[in-house]
Amino acid sequence: MRQILLITDVDTEPEDLKSALQETGAEVIRPRSPEAGVAAARRTPPDLVVVSVNELSPWMLVRALKQDPGTAEVPVMVFDDRPDRRRKARARKEGAESYDGRPLNAERIVTKVVGLFKDEPARAPLLAIPNPEAVQATRTAGHVLVVDDDPSLAELVSRKLQENFYKVTVCTKGREALKLLGEDESIDVLLLDLTMPGVSGLEVLWRIREKRSSTELPIIMLTGKTHSHDVIGALELGANDYLSKPVDLPIVLARINIHMSLKKANQELREREQLYRLLAENATDVVTRASPDGTWSYVSPASRRLLGYDPQELVGRSAYDLIHPDDFDALAANYDAILDSPDMFTLRYRMQRRDGTWAWFDTTMNALRDPSTGEVSEIHGASRDVTAQVEKQARLTEEMMVRFARIAEFRSGETSGHIQRMSHSCELLARRAGLSSLEAEQIRLAATLHDFGNILIPMDILHKEGRLTEDEFAVIRQGPEMGWELLRDSGMDVLERAATISWYHHEHWDGTGYPRGRRFKAIPIEGRIALICDVFDMATSDRPYRPASSVEDTVAEMVADRGKRFDPTLLDLFLSDLDEIIALRARFPDPR
Repeated sequence: MRQILLITDVDTEPEDLKSALQETGAEVIRPRSPEAGVAAARRTPPDLVVVSVNELSPWMLVRALKQDPGTAEVPVMVFDDRPDRRRKARARKEGAESYDGRPLNAERIVTKVVGLFKDEPARAPLLAIPNPEAVQATRTAGHVLVVDDDPSLAELVSRKLQENFYKVTVCTKGREALKLLGEDESIDVLLLDLTMPGVSGLEVLWRIREKRSSTELPIIMLTGKTHSHDVIGALELGANDYLSKPVDLPIVLARINIHMSLKKANQELREREQLYRLLAENATDVVTRASPDGTWSYVSPASRRLLGYDPQELVGRSAYDLIHPDDFDALAANYDAILDSPDMFTLRYRMQRRDGTWAWFDTTMNALRDPSTGEVSEIHGASRDVTAQVEKQARLTEEMMVRFARIAEFRSGETSGHIQRMSHSCELLARRAGLSSLEAEQIRLAATLHDFGNILIPMDILHKEGRLTEDEFAVIRQGPEMGWELLRDSGMDVLERAATISWYHHEHWDGTGYPRGRRFKAIPIEGRIALICDVFDMATSDRPYRPASSVEDTVAEMVADRGKRFDPTLLDLFLSDLDEIIALRARFPDPR
């Protein structure tokens, strides 16, 4: 049976996470502490480690596991109570194979865990003999075609190559080899006998070189002849190398390894050249080349139109000189991932034009490596101005959120004034808490749907005058989860935040809230912000069942709940300048 080690700390009680992990059919082991968890993993490496902690840094635990040779190959999933893109990038940087977070999606967790199991087959007993076919399927060094009319020699060479994870195809006639090469493009290297009956090795070589170059298909000639002119003739026709019979099998393997490496290096170089030509010829984008530290060595002329700078003004400067401060951390985290990966990445961020205005750019980047060292030598990029697209999308998103909010407003009886005041209060508090302007703006939009789940609650309960029964209150408590179900998995950042706010804005700092009784920083910051702003505006507004409380009385009650119902730090920030909050009532009054 598979084993999953679930590492948590004292303030984390992820029973729902444990249940989801158990759905994979694996045994879930939960040590008493993070330290005990790391020790258990080192003692008996499990099939998967899941790290879900609040008080401790998850990165410290991931590093401890990945830096230990005994656990370095064990896949690690970080399950985060406050997930965001930067933390996801950090998890990847530290070596975690997977990242997820709340609100918990059991089906997604199961899918990810099963995928990690597939990536890392169950550990075999120490003395088990590996299945050669299975090893060959998972570790193929390349495909070699051996052409020789001596079956015994072909068999010896084939066996040696297969032992070193090469796929080998054998044929004994030149005509057969030509037919096979015309049908199978996966062949990487050709080992070709010089003298064969019928179509000779030289004729096969000549016909191949009419269509494929020495870098596309390396050919190593096997010759039993000692005359140098035969070897020279083969080399002049385009052979890459030759070996004399009787062959020395280790030398055969070494030569093939060398030509495979050269082929891969040439292929990578061609791909890089094609990529650069593609980027440089796209005159509508700013095409750049930069050193690994981000210093531009080349900037295309499109910079004049898109940024207002001549290329010469930007060469020698760092790209970070123009990046918006709110985008810097996220870009830096992704930049590290670019340096570690052969893949192309597209990042969206703002750069400052010469006139001081900000423009949104989508930049596609790729790290190029020195084939001899494997180190990143240069980063190529193409930046496209998407400001109009971003601004249009922002307008459409806000319009969509407003319409959703009107639906919730109609059902719940909340006024548009309350929703606007509460959401703008959330933006102000998010900024005071140090979140970026982009995050604060998203929280403002998302907060308009904080009670979206109420659209599924019966009207007679929502609008009941007087005290609710226990059963009715149980229905009300389902609202956060209903809102989360309606808003989650949209693929839109603002709706994902709205789902988080809906789920968490009734949770209390001390764990006495609902629906899950989360506490402290296990409650995402947008949920803690929304609770404070919602309570203040509701208390200071007239309701059908009670008049508004004064600001003084409301503040006194909230201070009494500092560290109980409310995050003490956020409450202090909220109360530090109430005038700005109170002014929102004049801007967004309740209808008379």
